Amino acid sequence: MPGAENDRGVGASRAAGGWGWAFTMLLLISAGMASVPGGSDADSTVREFYTAHAGVVITAQVISLVASATFVLFTLTLRRGSERRSLGRLEAAGLAVAAASVLTVVPPLSLTVVADSASSSDVHRLAVASDLVDVVLFLTIGAFGGVLAATAPATWFKAVSAVVTFMAVTRAVELLLGSDLLQLAAPLAFIALVVVVSTLVLLRRPPVSPG
Repeated sequence: MPGAENDRGVGASRAAGGWGWAFTMLLLISAGMASVPGGSDADSTVREFYTAHAGVVITAQVISLVASATFVLFTLTLRRGSERRSLGRLEAAGLAVAAASVLTVVPPLSLTVVADSASSSDVHRLAVASDLVDVVLFLTIGAFGGVLAATAPATWFKAVSAVVTFMAVTRAVELLLGSDLLQLAAPLAFIALVVVVSTLVLLRRPPVSPG
């Protein structure tokens, strides 16, 4: 029946709103637990931090992995009403963000295991790797925002998505250059974008077309 089919489509959108908010809360909890040092910090600083805070870092990374899983569900339910069976550009970009976010937990978890026994060069390489995987993450966030900007019908939402895209790509470049100008602003902009999308779909005003 057409009516039942439409209800299932609305349900998918509202589920995406719930998953988006869950992702936001988990990500904020994870990020708030520990701010890890990077490749620009002294090797001794990196070693001491991971040796002293291994438990907190591991817990934060586990929560981050759960957040990544919720982002996958957010991505896959955002436009997948009963009539939609194949993955599109938006889903592909969202899955890339989730995959990159999983990748970001590898260097910190590795450092919690080897920080007290690895050589200074190995500690430094893992700290640099932590920065490089963040570059990948922000590039995928930029791609996700770019797809949202390209597919959204509302001009205001296109503009918001474009700003997030610009900030994410700029943050990726900053990481390569050793700058921290957008260290907080870029991730917060991405979180704000997910909150906006999630809230709109919960209000049954999805900012992206179902097709």
